This record gives sequence, C-alpha cells and structure tokens, in this order.
Amino acid sequence: MVYGFEIQWPLIIITADGIDSEEEMNNLLNDWSNIYTMSMQNNEKHKLLIDVRKVNNIELKYLIMIGKFLAKVKPLSETWLDKVGILLTNQIIRLLIKFVFKIHHPIRPFYISDNPEETLEWVLGDQTDDKKDSIDDLIDNTLLSDQTEIK
Repeated sequence: MVYGFEIQWPLIIITADGIDSEEEMNNLLNDWSNIYTMSMQNNEKHKLLIDVRKVNNIELKYLIMIGKFLAKVKPLSETWLDKVGILLTNQIIRLLIKFVFKIHHPIRPFYISDNPEETLEWVLGDQTDDKKDSIDDLIDNTLLSDQTEIK
C-alpha cells in the first residue's frame, strides 16, 4: 500500500493508493492513531480528509481491520475529531465505506464526495483565518493535487 499524511493543523489529509498487506494496513492505522495524540498535545480537535480516489478495491479483511480500528478509537473521536470528509471516485469503494458505517456508525459529521473543492470546503467549514492558506492554495499544495507525494 502507498499512503501519505499531509498535516496543516488542524487539517489532516490521508491519501491512500491501495492496500497490499496486513503489515501496511497496520502501519496506516498506527499512523492514523497518532493523529489523536497530536490532537491531545495541541488540545484541539482535528479535521480529517481521507482521499481514496486511487483505491480501486479493498479486501474484506482490511475493511474488518478498519472497522475494529474505528471502534477502538471511538472514545478519542468523540473528543478529538471534528469532522471527516471522504474523497472518492469508485462506486464500489463508496458502497464499502457505507457498509462499514452501517456497522460502525459515525459519531462525527462526515461528507462523502468525488469533488475535491467541495469536500475540502466542507471539512474546513468557516476556518479560513490567518493561520490557514486559502482553499485554492490547499488544493494546489496538498495531496489533493495530482503531484501527490505519498509515503
């Protein structure tokens, strides 16, 4: 799997390109859980944008791992997660995400779209103060662009 994190606090963008092994999935979930530690250290909720536009399929065992992870971090999400935007283009992935959400109900507001600008605007809400770049700059300079640098 290839994945990456772009951090422009409190905005966190996770970009995934596919999942190849359990070890890679565990690494992603480990890194994802570290975001909660950052929230606690900053004493501030984070906003999460998950970009899975390049993911074409996912094995059931990885969906189960994601579901277990979501259940494990639920108490942390209630306190430290503001909202989640999921950016995707594949309809099968959309259905699988909705399936996971049927089992592990989201506890924070979420938005699923194939439009990067709309998704980013929704995630950021009215947080466009001096600390943040404009939405256009974020789109041009983050993992939402085609010049993605992934881990």
